Parts: sequence; structure tokens; C-alpha cells
Amino acid sequence: MPNVSRTDLGQRPLLTAVVGLGLVMSSTLASAAGVSWSKDISGTPDSGTGTSFGVSQIGLAMPLQSNQGRDEGLSIDAGVQISSFDWAGADAAASDYYWLSLPMKYWQRRDNGGEIHAQFEPGLMTDLDGLSTDSLMANVRFYWRQPISQTLFWQAGVVVDRRFGDLLPRPLAGIAWKALSKTEVLLGFPETRVQTGWNKQFSTYLHVRPDGGVWREQLKGLNGTYDVRYRDWKMGVGTEFWLRGNAWLMAEVGQQRLRKITAYDSTGARVEAEPADSNYWQVGLKLRF
Repeated sequence: MPNVSRTDLGQRPLLTAVVGLGLVMSSTLASAAGVSWSKDISGTPDSGTGTSFGVSQIGLAMPLQSNQGRDEGLSIDAGVQISSFDWAGADAAASDYYWLSLPMKYWQRRDNGGEIHAQFEPGLMTDLDGLSTDSLMANVRFYWRQPISQTLFWQAGVVVDRRFGDLLPRPLAGIAWKALSKTEVLLGFPETRVQTGWNKQFSTYLHVRPDGGVWREQLKGLNGTYDVRYRDWKMGVGTEFWLRGNAWLMAEVGQQRLRKITAYDSTGARVEAEPADSNYWQVGLKLRF
């Protein structure tokens, strides 16, 4: 999770202040370096196939390179996310599904004070059986960020993000500001976040974000590849606190809404369900350098 700014932005020059706020509230395509585990409470689907549905995810991310200057920066990370579905009563989505990716982020400040942000995350979305070029995909974000004051900026652009459960382009928009001396707000799409840093060792946050995926799998005895598509929106509250050195612990609880899963059974027939809203929890260890 992003670290909360602990310096009064009003005491900084305009660009430095807005860049600091942007680093805090920027939407990212991958988690910070570290490991996380999330799981929901299985329940009966509202409609469709199956008698019970639940999902769990394990994520691991690590930085490979980071070069940050006054007017531009580039970072490259590596990540893996493993998703498992507990879909009782359905002959589908029974494997472990992997997203193996290489997130790359570049930003550049222009003469008018605005910034260009480009994020490109190529990866493999697969069950590790029958790997092919069909498993290749990339998340993409390209947007412009414009400061308005020392504590306010807006951003707008386009995003392709498999967390929506598809590969379609969507608009990206948002406005961020320092609401109080210790609270920062990002209000936008596809992510909204409110974070408060109570001191240098402890912060709390509230956020809304999509958290699904798309995976290509090989079904035994059938030719070709088939898609597993899952979507949900997470609304959660969480906390981060310093452990020691560069290590931070995080914990989050919340609810998943607007859920849907589509997959194919062992005969190649399409099956789907709309899981009921459910509660989830997430814990993790983050490393910041």
C-alpha cells in the first residue's frame, strides 16, 4: 500500500507538494513489494450454477529497478498472484490460476507543471497447463495529471485492467486533495481511497476498487483455450503499521459486491453465476525501500 505523506504540503513549493500527494494517492497496477493473502466467506450464489462460491488469493511482488529523478521516473517490478475458486456444485474453474506479470511505470513532468503517466504490465494469465501466446495479456494505464494547487490535482486518461473481469478499455478519472492535515483523498475511477496517517508508524484507509481477473486455461481432452472471467468490487477498511526496518504489516476487512464468474465445464459448455455479496479479509507484509 502507498505510504501516507507526513509533511505539511502547504509548506512545500507547488510542484513538490503535488508530486508528494500524487505518490501517495496514485492508482497502481500491482501491490507494493511483499506478500498478501485474502479470502472471503463462501455463500450461496444469487443466481446461476452452483450451491456455494468463495475465492482466495495469494500475491507476491518485488521491485527489480527504480530510477526516480526530479522530472521523470521509471520503475520495474515483478509479481505473481494465485487465485483459487471454491465453486461447489459446478464443474468449472477448479484449478489454481496465475497472473505472472512485470509492471513497468514511467512518469514525466512537462513544462506546464502537468505530468504524463504511463503504466504497462505485460503478463501471463494461466492455469500453467498448455502455456501459449493465448495466455499473454497486458494491463495498461495512460493518463495526464495536472496540479491545481499545493494540495489538489486532477487526472484523466484510459485504462485496460483485467481486474474488471474483461480486457476492455475504460476511462480513468480522478481528483485528489489533502482534506485535513493528516488525511488525503483520491476520488475517482477505477479506484477511490481515503487515507489518514496518524503518526509515522500507523495509518488507516478506506478504499473501493475492482478486484477480479481473466485467466486462460486448457481443459483436459479439449482443444484450444478457454477463459475464466471473474469480477467483483471490493469496499474495505484497513490499517498499516510499522513492524521494523522496512517492513510494514497490513490488515483489511470489507465486502465484495457486483460479483460474477463465467467459465467452461469439462465438456466445453459455458457456465456462470452471480455470487452473493460477501465479507472478506486480507493480511499482508509490505516492504518499503
